[in-house]
Amino acid sequence: MKIIIHIENLYKGGIDTFVTNLIQNWPNKKDTFLIISNFNHPNNDFLKQRIGENNTFFTYKVPLFSLMCKKLPDYLNLFIIKILIFIFIIPIQFFLMLKFLILIKGDALLVVNGGYPGGETSRLTNIIWKILGRENNFHNIHNLAVQPKKWIEKKYEGFSDYLLIKSVDKFICVSKTSENFLRKRNLFLALDKVTYIHNGITKINKNKFNLKKHLNISKNSKIYLVLSSYEARKGHEFLIDSFKLVNRKFKNTHLIFIGYLNIFDLTYYELLKKKSIKNIHLLDYIPNASGLINQCDFLLLGSQEYESFGLVALEAMIQKVPVIATNIDAFCEVIGDNDLNLTVDKNDSKAFSNQMIKLLKNRYYRNEVKKYGFKRARLFSEKNMSLQYKEIIFSNFKKK
Repeated sequence: MKIIIHIENLYKGGIDTFVTNLIQNWPNKKDTFLIISNFNHPNNDFLKQRIGENNTFFTYKVPLFSLMCKKLPDYLNLFIIKILIFIFIIPIQFFLMLKFLILIKGDALLVVNGGYPGGETSRLTNIIWKILGRENNFHNIHNLAVQPKKWIEKKYEGFSDYLLIKSVDKFICVSKTSENFLRKRNLFLALDKVTYIHNGITKINKNKFNLKKHLNISKNSKIYLVLSSYEARKGHEFLIDSFKLVNRKFKNTHLIFIGYLNIFDLTYYELLKKKSIKNIHLLDYIPNASGLINQCDFLLLGSQEYESFGLVALEAMIQKVPVIATNIDAFCEVIGDNDLNLTVDKNDSKAFSNQMIKLLKNRYYRNEVKKYGFKRARLFSEKNMSLQYKEIIFSNFKKK
């Protein structure tokens, strides 16, 4: 069986890790994969290197609405201008994706989307697959669905949802939280072909890059690590405010951010630099950053909204590194119910800093958190994740 995986992405991160984990742990080694990605995805080289010799990687060149809007000067950044661009670009995207997909053969299609509606070519690809008379059509959602606000958006989104639902055999969300958000959209509310499969990670390749040496940090310093792209929703400002309260009492502590910086987030990045103090370090994207977690003492998740899972939490827990997270639904789903108070209100930097200090000072509590996290993380494995995807795709395939 040949499975096509479609990606539209402008950031390096979790989706790339998911795709490579899915392929590397696929139960049937006779199956092959064809990955198609937008040509300007910044992590295409990573994907090429990780998918294995028996699989194929192609890029498609289609103008993306999100990129065009971000390039608009401020005086043109109006809703009506965006609508006109959207009306103009959708037919072009449809024609180019149709032309591209006609040349590609496969037994099943898995569109790996970020949020929903997410990348505009994502829904189009599923719809075109159906128009071409092909079967085994799946849409995979790795973030949260958002609700259209303006009336014209509601009309378009309702029509698009209808076409997509008619085209797709199964919608696979990444968590119960993600599924719940998708069902807030009217046509998905009672839809029986929506499910979720948790991501999984048990193996972390160590990274030889030495953080303390690179930053000239003393060996006995304590490090709080944050792995996330530089987007406002990730809560960098919240974490900086929390860390400052810690650093006032414990001078030998450091906060290190590592993440991908999109050129469209430069203003936000400059704001973070202005808010930073001496012991706060803002680093660019580092390949295999999860392999650096074991060099640090704690991992922080400060997101304020729009998180659907929290793979980096598992990456820390499986390495017995304590996690402190905001109490948004997705993080609570991954970390699980416990008596250790590992999640803190997303608006309370004081409470977050207190948790940072508690883990720093209390060795017994810290060891309990490590033991709990490791046990919890072992419930999420790449092999189990891949097996569940295979079962969904093959159970549908057998019906055709």
